[in-house]
Amino acid sequence: MGMLAQATQSITFVPDLPLSYHVVYSVLITVHLLLAITLLGALTHQSLALLWPARYVAPAAGGEAVAPPLTSAYRAVRVTLYTNVVIALYLITALAGAFLYGPYRLSVLPFFYGHGLKLFGGIFELKEHFVVIGLALLPVYWLLWKKVPLTEQVRFRTAVTAILAAFVWYSFLVGHVLNNLKGFGT
Repeated sequence: MGMLAQATQSITFVPDLPLSYHVVYSVLITVHLLLAITLLGALTHQSLALLWPARYVAPAAGGEAVAPPLTSAYRAVRVTLYTNVVIALYLITALAGAFLYGPYRLSVLPFFYGHGLKLFGGIFELKEHFVVIGLALLPVYWLLWKKVPLTEQVRFRTAVTAILAAFVWYSFLVGHVLNNLKGFGT
């Protein structure tokens, strides 16, 4: 292929790749999705328990104990147990995303930019920034949950946890929507 042929290729050119390439990346994107959902659940669970604590309701005098409603049971968890799991899931999910990043950057983002859909490219780039800021927040998150007594720095701990949860929710939704708009490697 000469220089002239290369120059005439559109910005959205995606080379024909072997089936094995598509299978590997389909599996990897599915694993990335499942990890993201698990991380999303853990951080949402922890955030809701912090932002909307469950209240214990004592049974009436002489009455039987009543099972708490689902919303209270969902929030009545030992939130400290989630810390190491959240950190591990965040790191593993980010690593899986890093493997997907290069091919996505080379095949899907040019489609958006080439078709005048710069907003979607910008939304994805904002996702990149949020993920990196979240990575930088992980040591603070760990410190607040593991080294600072639970009765101290409650607002700061809640804020950092809520910010991480917001970043993960944004990243999940953006990844899901953009993957649906322009399927990976198609």
